[in-house]
Amino acid sequence: MAKNFPVILPWHSIPAFSLFFLSKIGRFDLLNLRMKYFLAFSLLLCLLLPVFGQTGKSDSRKSPKLDSLWAVYKDATRADTLRIEAIEKIAFKYLKNNADSAILILKQEVDFAKEKKLRLKYAGALKILGVAYSKISKTAQAFENLQQALTIYEKEKDKLGMADCDINFANIYSDLSDYPKSLQFNLKAMALYQQVNNNQGVAKCDNSMGVLYNSMGDHVKALDYFQKALVIITEYKNNVQIGICLTNIGNEYRRLLKYTLAKEYHTRALKMFEESSFLQGVSANYINLGNDYYDQNDFQKAMDFQFKALQSFRKMGNKLGMGNCFMNISEDYGKLNNLKLSIRYGDSAIAINKAIGDLSQESESYKYLAQAYAKSDKYKEAYENYMQFSSLKDSIFNTDKTKQLSDLKTQYEVDKKETELKAKSEADHARQRAIIYAGAAVLLIVIFFSIFLYRRFKITQQQKVIIEQKSILVEEKQKEIVDSINYARRLQQAILPSFSEIQNHFPDSFILYHPKDIVAGDFYWMYVTSDSVFIAAADCTGHGVPGALVSVVCSNALNRTVNEFGLRDTGRILDKVTELVLETFEKSGDEIKDGMDISLLCLSKKDNKAQWSGANTPLWIIKRNELTEIKADKQPIGKSEERKPFSTIDLSLTSGDTIYLITDGYSDQFGHTNKKLMKKKFKEILLSIQDKSMSQQKYFLDQQHNNWKGKMEQTDDVTVIGIKI
Repeated sequence: MAKNFPVILPWHSIPAFSLFFLSKIGRFDLLNLRMKYFLAFSLLLCLLLPVFGQTGKSDSRKSPKLDSLWAVYKDATRADTLRIEAIEKIAFKYLKNNADSAILILKQEVDFAKEKKLRLKYAGALKILGVAYSKISKTAQAFENLQQALTIYEKEKDKLGMADCDINFANIYSDLSDYPKSLQFNLKAMALYQQVNNNQGVAKCDNSMGVLYNSMGDHVKALDYFQKALVIITEYKNNVQIGICLTNIGNEYRRLLKYTLAKEYHTRALKMFEESSFLQGVSANYINLGNDYYDQNDFQKAMDFQFKALQSFRKMGNKLGMGNCFMNISEDYGKLNNLKLSIRYGDSAIAINKAIGDLSQESESYKYLAQAYAKSDKYKEAYENYMQFSSLKDSIFNTDKTKQLSDLKTQYEVDKKETELKAKSEADHARQRAIIYAGAAVLLIVIFFSIFLYRRFKITQQQKVIIEQKSILVEEKQKEIVDSINYARRLQQAILPSFSEIQNHFPDSFILYHPKDIVAGDFYWMYVTSDSVFIAAADCTGHGVPGALVSVVCSNALNRTVNEFGLRDTGRILDKVTELVLETFEKSGDEIKDGMDISLLCLSKKDNKAQWSGANTPLWIIKRNELTEIKADKQPIGKSEERKPFSTIDLSLTSGDTIYLITDGYSDQFGHTNKKLMKKKFKEILLSIQDKSMSQQKYFLDQQHNNWKGKMEQTDDVTVIGIKI
């Protein structure tokens, strides 16, 4: 069973866990057999990377020798903390390559810390012992030691220690393919890391979440978490770490069939690894780029990168990687109808994979060889190789079944241990309740012998019951109201286009949408025709439930205008929407002045021509780091004293321009200075992040908003739409 890297390793273990993601997607991607065999050398990267420090070079010279560490531990004149730190370093040295020896040493550390009553050191030793057990697949023992460590950290209110335990629980459940529980512990760990401002821990959780969502097939969420991790990792300026994160993002884009972006990120990752002379990463991304070109049917370029990978693996003496390259080259030559070379490299793949005992790669090599022989009209050889392929497939299937049964047994042991710990906790609570009941009995006896106090007690109890009944009634009513509003939120969300639908038409974009309350007066809207895409950010009067009701009316008016009345000019659309909104409100017989402000953009699919109209809301365009504001008509969608037809403004955009459709919620937010952010500051923020990708811009804007807001209440609904042309 492949192991995730434990949280007790330093920051540089984070990318190793991140790179484990490569093996996950390789192992389960049944639609692309080429990627399937990337597992071998991606796992090798995971095993090698922890020995690299912040500079990407070996840091073994920084640690003292084992003899000197043992001498410190055995010296009773030394401080207890120094002695326990020495034996912990010894355990770490063994943990990398010999987990069984590490366990024996860690048990000494546990006993020593317990004897000296060093509670946090005791908890730390238990935590590392749990990690060591997980490395040798003794999951039940791992779970038990981590739980004991977590209990101590909780009593000591050590949030960092609690987070470390939670991320290790997440790793255990990930190994058992129990992804819901793994996600649950990841989220707990992330919340704790954020509370103690540990960005390295947050990045570790982002990577872990990316792996888990990929395993569950949600590649959009996986991509989002890997991009969040990249934002944090980039601050540390370590090329190896950044390269691994870029590789993960490239692989996600590949699974989303966005091959151009996949190649871009794989190329950037390759450059990072080359600058660090990190051959494992270089080889990995040669393979990745070869697969990217293969998926686009550019078999010649795909093969060129496979040859580069082959040369790199030869330098390292990595036969597993060489076998993978021989197999891919054989397939590429087959696609190019160079059957002679396809057969030659297929034979090489079989020979090297058989020598190292890799049944999966050997099996696929037989299949490609069979295809090459069949194209060459050598049906006897084709049949013989296909039978070899089929036979090995059956063997691999039986091996996988055996592993699945083993995993199920391990899952049972973990669940059993968890049940035992819960039962023990319930027994402790039962004893506490018994003590409480005994105390209550004594108190009642005292009250019995004091009539005056008893009467006062009865009166007080009656009053308390009345108050509690009223309180329960209020809580029930409040719950009914909140449930109704939550249901209204689901209805309101139904009118919003999904972000995946928006990305289909605007691949380089983001939506930052934060309602002030459960439901919002803000909404965003999109409509697609054969030659144009309309997109809008709208701010209806008020927020909460009243604002949400107005937003439904206004959204419906937009839909009727483009569908029922067939209008395409943005100014005429806003005129018609105004007419429909006023018509709706006039039916009530009351004078309703509600309406909305809106920024409506129409982009042509054929070229970079665009139309825009706005009601009290401007459009911001950034060209070559200069922000231009397109002024809106100073009138709302709704009742107005001197209404005029809305203007339609024609725009000519160029590649690289960035467009922002906004409502006033972001700039109107009050901060810790008790002042609004204001639009001028908002513009400065946008100009300062033009070097970032759109997903990174969203993350930065979100963080900036939260930092500015601090402990202040959110002032209004927030909507920001960013689109890069």
